[in-house]
Parts: sequence; C-alpha cells; structure tokens
Amino acid sequence: MRTERFGTRLSTSSEAALAQFEVAALRILSHRPQAEAALVEALAADPQLTGAWALRGLCHVLLGRSAGTEQARAYLVTAKAVMDGASASDDERALVRALEVGVHGGLRRAAEILENKVHGRPQLLLFAKLAHALRFMAGDRDRLTVGVETVLNSTHAGADGMGFMLGCLAFASEERGDFRRAEQLGLLALAQEPEDAWAMHAVSHVHEMTGRTRDGLDFIEKSRPIWSQCNNFSLHMSWHKALFQAEERRFDDALQVFDDEIWPHASEDFRDISNAVSLLRRLELVGVQVAGRWQSVAQAAAAHVQDKTYTFASLHNLVALLSAGRLNEAADLVATMERPGAPGNDQEHVMRRVGRPIARLLLDEARGRAGRIDLQPLLSALRDLGGSAAQRDLFVRILIHHASRRADQHALAELLAFRRQLKKDDLFVEVVAGSHPHPVRYTA
Repeated sequence: MRTERFGTRLSTSSEAALAQFEVAALRILSHRPQAEAALVEALAADPQLTGAWALRGLCHVLLGRSAGTEQARAYLVTAKAVMDGASASDDERALVRALEVGVHGGLRRAAEILENKVHGRPQLLLFAKLAHALRFMAGDRDRLTVGVETVLNSTHAGADGMGFMLGCLAFASEERGDFRRAEQLGLLALAQEPEDAWAMHAVSHVHEMTGRTRDGLDFIEKSRPIWSQCNNFSLHMSWHKALFQAEERRFDDALQVFDDEIWPHASEDFRDISNAVSLLRRLELVGVQVAGRWQSVAQAAAAHVQDKTYTFASLHNLVALLSAGRLNEAADLVATMERPGAPGNDQEHVMRRVGRPIARLLLDEARGRAGRIDLQPLLSALRDLGGSAAQRDLFVRILIHHASRRADQHALAELLAFRRQLKKDDLFVEVVAGSHPHPVRYTA
C-alpha cells in the first residue's frame, strides 16, 4: 500500500501510478484542468489501480449529465472487477462504494460514504473535497463541510493542503449567510494555498451577495492569473465579473465578457450553459437587449431535452429554450422532467419540490397562460436545487418578475422579503420597484 499526498491509500507498487494519482488529486482540489488525463496516465502505469478507476467514475458523476453517468457506470464495472481481483485498499473500496451509489443518483449518500472514511482518518483531504462537491450539487447546505471540518479540527493548521479545506469552509460560510467569516476564511485559505480557486470563488460570492461590486471587480482582476488557469471553472469566475459589470450598468462590458470568456464557443457542460443562461436572463430582466446570443446557448440546451439527471441543469436548459422561442423543445423538456425518477435518486425529490413547479410556471407563461405557484413550499425547498445562492437567485428573479407582471403584490412582497434574507438589494430590485428606469441597451 502507498499513500498519496492528499491521504488516499492506494494498492500499487508503481511510483508512476502514485505520482499521477497525486497530480489528479491536486487538480481536483485546485480546479485545474486535465484531472482525468492524469488518471489515464496512472492507469497506464498500473491498470489494476482500483482507486483511479473509481475516481474517474466520480468525476463523471459530478458532470451532472446522463452521458457522464453512463460513462461512470462503465468505470464502476471495471473498478469492481479490478477490486475483486486485487488487494484494493479500504480507501479504494470506499471510492468504489461511493461511485456505485453516485451512479444511481444518491449524491448525498455517496458523500456520506466518503465522510465516514474521513472521520476515521482525517488526513483524507481528497475525500473531504469530493464529499463537499457532491453535497454542493445536491443542495445540502447544512452538511456541506462535514468532512472538511473533520479534517480541519484534527489536522495541524499548517499541514499540506489545509488551504483547500479552508476554501471549502469559506464557501459554506458564505452560503449560510456568514459573509464576514466567509471572507476572512477565504483570504486565509489563499494565504496558505494561493492557487485555491474555490477560496477565490467564495470571496467573490461575498462581494456579490453584499453588493460590493467595485471590490468584486478589483479582486477578480487581481486574482485572474490564478483562476484563468483553471478548468471551465474559469468561465464561472468570468460570470462573476460580468455580474459586477452589469450591476455597475456596464452592460456592453458584461456582454463583451459573455462573448469572449463565458460563451466563446458552444459547450455541452451544464455549468457552462448555466453561466451563459444566467447572465443573459439577468440582463434581460433589467431591460438589456442581448441580440441573437440566445440561439447558440439554446442549441446546446436542446441536446439535453431528454436528460433529467440534474434538476439545476434542466431548469437552465429550459430557460434557454424558452428565451430562444423554441417552445416545442421546451415542452418536450418539461415532459421529460415530469417523468418519475428511480427510487433512491436524490434528484427525484428535488424535481418534485422545485424543478416541476418552476418548469410548469415558465412553460405556462410562455404559452400565455396565467400560471400560479404556491410560493412557501417552493421557497423553503429552493436551496435543494443545488448550486450557490447566487446561482439560484436567477429563479428568484424570474419569480419576482412573474409576480410583478401579474401585479400580485402579496407574492411580490413575499419574494422580495425572501431575497433580502440572502443578499443586498440591487439594480434588479430598483427596476422591479420602478425607482430606476429600464436601462434598455442594444449591443450587437
């Protein structure tokens, strides 16, 4: 047995396999590209490395797509076959168990399996990070840092990789509304681990939710040399930049960032589509015309009409299709969302409580029907959608816009009160309240 840098015990005698697994782990922790490529190299050095097969599978589960899930299933089959024929470590067996649950949609249970290992051995930083990512996707804010806090409470503060754990804790603090602590932790994380893009991300979220747009722009530009080297997480950081620009009424600049950095080319990744959808619809909701930009995004979304793997992704795809006027495909997507999911899949619960009600409302509105929604249960369940509070704010804005158009003052007041618990009032609220004229702009 060998132990890689971030704590995982691996059943390999190959130095090359161990080294490449460590590269993959670091790339996952720092959101750098080519993590799977490093795992491919590890398996080239040792095809029997169970942990590498399982980690490849978990990376595909986190893609939130049916195609990714099918690929993860294939890796699971290989991982189990290799594990049965070799002396796999307990850590590798835990990765395989988490993958087996994850491919069936049990994101929270998969996270729990990894966290249980961390409780027994707090050196497992990679496991804590993976559990954090799974719970983030599952919208499990209350247990977002179960594994991370175990590591931090049991390991020397200056130990290798602790900055990555502090970055996770910073983000969780921001999501719980403790903005001051989140910013302090994020900056502390960066002092220890300057390449921790997740910590940068947490600080940017603090700037967004507290309305500190100038601080946000300055911070993002100063940290660009780091986050621009990330995987497609760099596009999400550009999304934050564009949000700050839009808040400062720099709409042409925000759309230029969209063209150059957020959607420079079509993407199948739900995170990229979500960034694009969220920025364009936010701009439209304050009166900005976005020209023909919806067409490319909607074309990417249309490829996933039959995919209900991840509710968060499905709703963003739906917004894209409706915004581009592709009503038939939007109706097909809603029909897909209406189909019952398999037992044990976390997303069936989310789809029932959040996905379907919002989808029905959006489709009814597009068809000119006066749809209504029961706000209290929806708002109480909204965080289950996954993603961040800033990302879910898109749907709060859409609901507020819907209530405003219907002149439903009771629903409008309820929604605004809910939103004010999450973030400071902004340009969008000014537009809804009528205290700021719609800044309609055309940008080619």
